Amino acid sequence: AMTTAARPTFHPAQGGEDVGYYRMKEGTRQLSVRDLAGHTRLKLRAQGQGSSADVAGKDMVAELRDREDRARDKAILGGKLDASDATSSAGR
Repeated sequence: AMTTAARPTFHPAQGGEDVGYYRMKEGTRQLSVRDLAGHTRLKLRAQGQGSSADVAGKDMVAELRDREDRARDKAILGGKLDASDATSSAGR
């Protein structure tokens, strides 16, 4: 006795581009949700979120140095850094 696996397929196997599950004898108008375009709009930065207009008037180097100086002073006061180490690392 032969098993059911030996039965011929309803549509004979055909090579080419449209192979397997997606092979269709006729066209179809049915679309999958996965075929549709999603996320079609870009979010733009709002005022105050670092847009080019916000950044244009800033002196970022001066702000960075100010923050570094405050962090160094805080480390000296907290005892994590010696005053002699802080002056040698300042090197400007």
